[in-house]
Amino acid sequence: TDEDTASKMISYCTLADICSELVASGYWQHYDEAKDSFKRVIKFREDNLGKLHSDTAIAYQEYALFLLNVGRADNSFLGKALKYINMAYDIQVKLFSEHSITIMRNFNTKALILDEMGYHNDAFDIFEDIIKRTENMSDDYLTDLATFIYNYAQAQRDVGMIDDAMPYYLRSIDIWNSLSDYGNLHLVHAYKGYGECLYVKGYIEDAIDNFDDNTIMIKRAENALFEFTIPVDKKNTTRTERREYDLTHFCKFNKISGEVQTVLTLGLPDEGEYSFAKGCFGKT
Repeated sequence: TDEDTASKMISYCTLADICSELVASGYWQHYDEAKDSFKRVIKFREDNLGKLHSDTAIAYQEYALFLLNVGRADNSFLGKALKYINMAYDIQVKLFSEHSITIMRNFNTKALILDEMGYHNDAFDIFEDIIKRTENMSDDYLTDLATFIYNYAQAQRDVGMIDDAMPYYLRSIDIWNSLSDYGNLHLVHAYKGYGECLYVKGYIEDAIDNFDDNTIMIKRAENALFEFTIPVDKKNTTRTERREYDLTHFCKFNKISGEVQTVLTLGLPDEGEYSFAKGCFGKT
């Protein structure tokens, strides 16, 4: 029945997402499964919704992101990633305003692809444009703005533009700090990127020195337990694992108020590990 077919497509969407995460984390044995799932979803939406439907565009865009992640290990996939993100844009620009957040998200993915292909200046121009336009949108899109800023910081850092990248990391950290408590996954990525910039510039030791008469930097060690929910097989069954990590926190300590603010944490699980968690990552 149509209902059964639609339900099956939802399952394929979920499977494609899981396999895409696994492939992005280096588990290439799931590549064929992910590709097959994406192809099924794309064909279903093209046949049943048409090639001028927002859900079809989303399928193209998600497939482009999958190809980008694969392309980071094998750049022969990047041309196809660019093709699919442009296909998504051709639909979206007819359905949404050129200044909509949908178009901004498309451009963000396109910039990531172009940057991976080595077209850094083109990517940087896009990042600067979408950041500027999203800054003029409502606060409903602050998470998108923080993502665009973070991605731009990463792109600059990857080509050695450390001084340019650092303010963008801090801007993304400020936004995500304003939206959630410490421990948000986005903050983990941003603090990690900023910490790597500090390391490259040799600022870690300097950071421990006094900021002023009332504020000093302190360093704290912590043995932390993290919980991971990991996909096991194509039936979407999972297992839960707990692992210990030795963390180092760099904190600002105000001598007058006694307030302690963590500004950098080193030793957190790497991206490949906590991307598995699909929102289930957290300290216990």
